[in-house]
Amino acid sequence: MESDAVAALNDSSKIEDKSWIRPGRSAWSWWSDSGSPQSYEIQKKYVDYAAKLGWEYSLVDRGWDEEWLPDIVEYAADRDVGIIVWLPWYYMNAEAEREAVLDRMAEWGVAGVKVDYMNSDLQTVMEWYDDALAATAERELMINFHGSTVPKGRRRTWPHLMTSEAVHGAEQYKFGEVTPTHNVILPFTRNVVGPMDYTPVTFSATDKPPETTLGHELALSVVYQSDWQHFADSVETYRSYPLAERVLSSVSAAWDESHLLGGRPGEEATFARRTGREWFVGSIIAGEGRTVEVPLSFLNDRRRYDAEITSDGSDSKSSLELNRTTVSANGTLSVSVPENGGFVVRFVPHST
Repeated sequence: MESDAVAALNDSSKIEDKSWIRPGRSAWSWWSDSGSPQSYEIQKKYVDYAAKLGWEYSLVDRGWDEEWLPDIVEYAADRDVGIIVWLPWYYMNAEAEREAVLDRMAEWGVAGVKVDYMNSDLQTVMEWYDDALAATAERELMINFHGSTVPKGRRRTWPHLMTSEAVHGAEQYKFGEVTPTHNVILPFTRNVVGPMDYTPVTFSATDKPPETTLGHELALSVVYQSDWQHFADSVETYRSYPLAERVLSSVSAAWDESHLLGGRPGEEATFARRTGREWFVGSIIAGEGRTVEVPLSFLNDRRRYDAEITSDGSDSKSSLELNRTTVSANGTLSVSVPENGGFVVRFVPHST
């Protein structure tokens, strides 16, 4: 959630009917294979995987072909998956170009667009943000600002702004370095002012092997908030970790309630987030392994909950493990976390 102080600086919503604005999780092929958006068949594979895991979207990034883009939109719609389309900023700079490209997107049935390469805080670009938001809202197209400035509360006026990059995120595994310490700073800084398109859960960063564990990467799906949560790794990689699939098929993108349970910038971040009757806890650490204590007072004190703990296995670089227990609000959950590790806990109301 955005800081109330930031949002309060903006006008109230200009969109009356918000029924078309849908947060959700998204498959995304570009991170693991930058040439893949050029392939219709590969995009079909990612749509199929999104449908299998119950994800709401699949993002077709740079390289798509207008000859088959309408076909992938239709293919995805048949599987209850929406298509998000990457667009460079210069496709939408001038008003005439913007109107034309967005009309095509709307005609094809695209759910929303990811607009990239603004890379500026000039006043003219700030004005462009408002123009782009108005134009996409008119066509009921959701939007993600990539290559963007930090959020400035515009979501209060334009709630179809689902997320923004403005972060040194997982994309940088391809170009540079992303440290565990950096990851544990972001929940207390960048993500405070608005949804953050970090593109988390990257198990297979092979060019620049991450220092983080599988549990740390998986926990980012809860620790980081983004109304469009783009899971960045490949279909093949996720399939090789069934316990991760179990979490990613049940975790949410937009939450009804959130609490910081513990932590310190650069050391630990432990969050509890609720969707409906279920709670999730995500926890990441940087540095030496330790036991993370999770106070459970956020739970309904009149119920017991089945807790599913997905954490690093004995070999934290190559395995995950699942443990189950039953808990209540007056208890505390203790989880052993390896160096630069993490974990996810799913709490489901006990059936009896």
